Parts: sequence; structure tokens; C-alpha cells
Amino acid sequence: VYVNAGVVDPSMCNFAGSGIAFGIANTWTTLSIVARDRFGNKVQNLQENETFIVYLIGRAEATSTNLYLYHPEGNQKIVFKGDVGSSVENGYVSVKYKAHMPGVYTLNGYLGSIDIGPKNPAQLNCSIYNPCPQIVHAASPSIQSCTFSDSVGHIYIEFDKDTNRGGLQGVFSCSKLFDDGTTLTLSADKSSTCSFVDAAKLDIVLGYGATISVNDDLTWKSGILYLKELCLP
Repeated sequence: VYVNAGVVDPSMCNFAGSGIAFGIANTWTTLSIVARDRFGNKVQNLQENETFIVYLIGRAEATSTNLYLYHPEGNQKIVFKGDVGSSVENGYVSVKYKAHMPGVYTLNGYLGSIDIGPKNPAQLNCSIYNPCPQIVHAASPSIQSCTFSDSVGHIYIEFDKDTNRGGLQGVFSCSKLFDDGTTLTLSADKSSTCSFVDAAKLDIVLGYGATISVNDDLTWKSGILYLKELCLP
């Protein structure tokens, strides 16, 4: 005699996988929901039209341009809707989420409109039922080309994707992007200036006594330039 598990009981379900602890901004992160019946057995099939959905919830505050950026104590709630999971494999339902901005979020799961996990709030906070994943910066952009201008007074760097521009605006000292060794090759007195033509192109204006030449390496300061993060309107 083969006994099947019963129908899914949302209060017995929980999250599993590395996605409950960690994710990368602007990239889909996959994790699983363990689907169980009221006796704790893993369910092999969902009922017709039965689906799991996840939401990533955080806080944001307005910038000077009326866009919203993540802030742990912001006055605006932000919600990122994840991907629907409707198929079960060995008791696990694959779901995924994507946050556009780094930060610490709360991950909520639902079967239809019913919360997963036990009803006791003390068991929910940053647990396997309501994880608090840390979303980190997306990887640094890759350089597609780096060329001198015809006058050899400029260097143009083009990236494969839009960057966050290092959080810099207008014309600024190249020392904000590059380490001291590189900055000194752009000008002997560190007077070289940089500006972003757009989010994927950097214009370097060489200064007095520049010694940089073709095939020289450019060394970036760490933790400055990343792939572009999205703001919320």
C-alpha cells in the first residue's frame, strides 16, 4: 500500500537554500519552498491552480531627485514581487526573487494569499519562515574598450553595462576612481579630471606630465564603481 502526502498546509512550509541568506542586486536569486502537509510530509503535487509566490520587503527614503533608495529606516515601504512557483520536485518548489538595490530585506512567502510558516510571530522573524537575506552590490562592470582620443588628450573607457558612476556627478578628480599609482600616470600633479559621458562611458582628461601609454594598466579604487542600481520612482 502506498500512502500519498496530503494537501499543502501553508503553516508547515518553510524556505530552504542559500537564497534565504544572500542575494546580488539586480540579479535573480533562486531558493526553494519546502511544501509539506499538516503532518510534516513533503507534498509531491500541488492542487490545480495552487501556486507559491514570494515578496521581498524593505524600506526606502526619497533622494533629492524624488527617487527612492534603500534605507533600513526609510519611511517608504518597498516591495519586490518574486517569481511564481507552481511545480514540486521531491517536496521542493523553486521560486526566485530580485532586488534592485542592496540592503537587508524580509522575504515573505505565500500559498495563494495565505502566509507560509507557523502563526506564532516569535517564530517568524528572520527565520526559515521569513528570512532576512542580505542583498549585496552587483559585480563590477567589465571594460569593453579603452582608447586614446585623436589628440591624445583624453582616454575613453566604455563598459559592457551601465554603471552606478561611482556615485559621482559632473567633472571630478580622477583620484576618486583610480588608485594613487594610476592617478600619477594620468597627470604628474594629480590634476587629471574625469566625467561620465553616460552611465557606460567614462571620459578621462589627461593633465600635466601624463605618462600613461598604450597597454598600461588602470587600477581602480575598490568599492566605488559597480553596475547601475535601480531607483524606485
